[in-house]
Amino acid sequence: MRILAVVPAYPPVSMVGAWCATHLFLRHLADLGHKVQAFAYGQRVDGYTHEGVEVVTAAMGRPYALNMARDGAELVISHAGDGGIGSEVAQRTGLPSVRMVHGLQRDSVGAADLFVFYSDNLRRSVSHEGPSVVCHPPVDIGHWRVDRTVADRVTLIGLSPDKGVKTLAALARQMPDRRFLGVHGGYGPQRPPTLPNVEVLGHVTDLRPVYARTRALLMPSRVETWGMTAVEAMAAGIPVIAHPTAGLRESLGRAGIFADRDNTRAWHEALLRLDDPQAYARASAEASARAAELDPAQSLSEFIRAIEGVVA
Repeated sequence: MRILAVVPAYPPVSMVGAWCATHLFLRHLADLGHKVQAFAYGQRVDGYTHEGVEVVTAAMGRPYALNMARDGAELVISHAGDGGIGSEVAQRTGLPSVRMVHGLQRDSVGAADLFVFYSDNLRRSVSHEGPSVVCHPPVDIGHWRVDRTVADRVTLIGLSPDKGVKTLAALARQMPDRRFLGVHGGYGPQRPPTLPNVEVLGHVTDLRPVYARTRALLMPSRVETWGMTAVEAMAAGIPVIAHPTAGLRESLGRAGIFADRDNTRAWHEALLRLDDPQAYARASAEASARAAELDPAQSLSEFIRAIEGVVA
């Protein structure tokens, strides 16, 4: 099968969670022997191949997506919220269309033969018509198991207000003897705190070295429809303290340590509770167990079955 994905940007040039999640599904298709191409209409770097997926960029001109679709493609995959670019390519070529829905939409998710939602809570919250399936981002648990013998940092990935950088700054001020780590995120205004106990890293394409240094992960996000970072951290045995968004409640399950993002005291107390070795060991074991429950093979199999049905 020949698949064309029409997306705003693509890893590793852009590490936004939505593009990364879509790539995991496309990479699996490539691993199965399908020819997979992605047209990144928001990127103007030279084209490249990433983990079996051929990436063509806007440097070729945005109309080039139509040429790619007409050159033997059998399916167009696109993102809801892209302004209808992917749907237009499918409509003008008469190809079956799949829309990946990765976040809350301000308007319609568009037209498609199949909608792929990243979580159950997202499918419930978004108005849509037509066939749909829920496929959680397929996180490879073994890939994220790292040596954490020197892990001593409290980490936030994404330093925008929506990701909760104010919570990180408040905790760092209240706990001057605690070591914090902030990592620039893929989108939104990044506002790293300038505090002596906060180390700040720029954009990274591999988070495993970050998780190797992380004792606890903070996720005080205003909105999360799933939380792939949370699952990666749990796979490494890292307790996650999170704002109780619908997505994080779904992904973290019983392993989540929840605190309202506006209640800094609750986050402070949660970190203090994890100072107890037995409490930390329990939280780490629960995180690992929850990550193991989120079998990526099931999600990938469901995705393959669904798109094969569309093409057929």
